Amino acid sequence: MKYRKHPRTNEMISVLGFGTGYIRDINPCEIRKIFDYGLDSGMNFIDCIRVEDKFIRPIRDTISDFGDKIYTQMHLTGKFINGEYKRPRDVKHMIDVLDEDIKAFGVEYADFGLIHSVDEMSDYERIIENGILDYAIKLKDEGLINHVGVTSHNPEVCSKFIGYSDIDFFMMSINPSFDYASNDNTFELNQRRMNFYRECEKEKIAISVMKPYGGGRLLNKELSPLNIQLTPKQCIQYCLDRPAVITVLPGISSLSELKESLDYLDADAKDCDYSIIGDVGINLEGQCMYCGHCQPCPNGIPIAMISKLYDLSIIGDDLAGEHYMKLSHHAGECEKCMKCENYCMFDVKITDKMDKIFEHFGV
Repeated sequence: MKYRKHPRTNEMISVLGFGTGYIRDINPCEIRKIFDYGLDSGMNFIDCIRVEDKFIRPIRDTISDFGDKIYTQMHLTGKFINGEYKRPRDVKHMIDVLDEDIKAFGVEYADFGLIHSVDEMSDYERIIENGILDYAIKLKDEGLINHVGVTSHNPEVCSKFIGYSDIDFFMMSINPSFDYASNDNTFELNQRRMNFYRECEKEKIAISVMKPYGGGRLLNKELSPLNIQLTPKQCIQYCLDRPAVITVLPGISSLSELKESLDYLDADAKDCDYSIIGDVGINLEGQCMYCGHCQPCPNGIPIAMISKLYDLSIIGDDLAGEHYMKLSHHAGECEKCMKCENYCMFDVKITDKMDKIFEHFGV
């Protein structure tokens, strides 16, 4: 295993960790095999999103067996209740969730306590106004979490948190399809995202990566918005090459998938070379690249965000649907003014896609 040091506090964290977003689809006995294999291979970082107790039990048993060799990442304001994902924004809920998570996973504290899924500026403002961030810092002072952080799909929102000295960790969705955009008929890195990564590195804020395979889309040419097929090794290397990234958390749904991710550790440089993405600019027409050139929408619809969440949802990412439902504006609010399509660099039929998204989610 390879490890990277947290730039502020020096924990040595494995470059590959456990993403547990698909854990509900696995037999509990298989879960234990997956975690034992990964931890025996040197993985030491677990994203602890709490689902049903029967799925938590094998993780808790594994954590107990491996003790202080494991770092836990817990979500302060997000959990499943009777199979339904909830994300209230109040201090009492945050206290209850953390207390329940600590007990459920059999630990005394969370190594990383992250305010969950902050994707809109209005949500950021609500978190500040409701005292969520202040109380998260209080929990750190009390020793119930070691690091305060945020999970998000939106680097612009995360940038608002950088000014707070107690924030030293982000969980971000990172992969080539999220990071690249068109500019004057060329295909290049989205500088807003790159500036965010660099600012994190400058401020010694670490990043853990979710969605490194784009919910699996990047591993399938027919589904990928890049119209090429990447390998897990290429996607992992891409993420680890981003500034401030210290660990990548692929969503694991089988032991074979875990082993495929771990193959990255012994791969040759040529097998991890992702330079092929530099050739994709010739074949992007009609593919949403989540670049945001379609904004702003007169009705406040976050077009790029909901397009991303829809694409993830249709290939089986349950959490993407839950994230969509929590947004302030939805596809059903589209009035087909066509302003977005006039701005789109990839000739995406955005209003048609809004219809599909509305039909899919019902709002």
